[in-house]
Amino acid sequence: MEGKVYLNINAGILDSAIEYAHKSNTDLSTIVERLLHEFLTEKQEVRDAGPLYEDLMRLAGSIPRTDEEPEDRASYLATKYK
Repeated sequence: MEGKVYLNINAGILDSAIEYAHKSNTDLSTIVERLLHEFLTEKQEVRDAGPLYEDLMRLAGSIPRTDEEPEDRASYLATKYK
């Protein structure tokens, strides 16, 4: 089933999207449909992951980011978890 949708999109973004579609030998509808499909598939995967995903998200950022070299990072982690 197909349907028509009217969207309000920033003119600059719309122009760039139309140009991209033209260069890709496709139409804007196909691109939007593909992006919506990818977005919805990703969201479903997150929902299917359930509690494990939520636990991982709570852990995200728990290790401080540094600009150290990998050897220094390994040393930091080894010291932290002795």
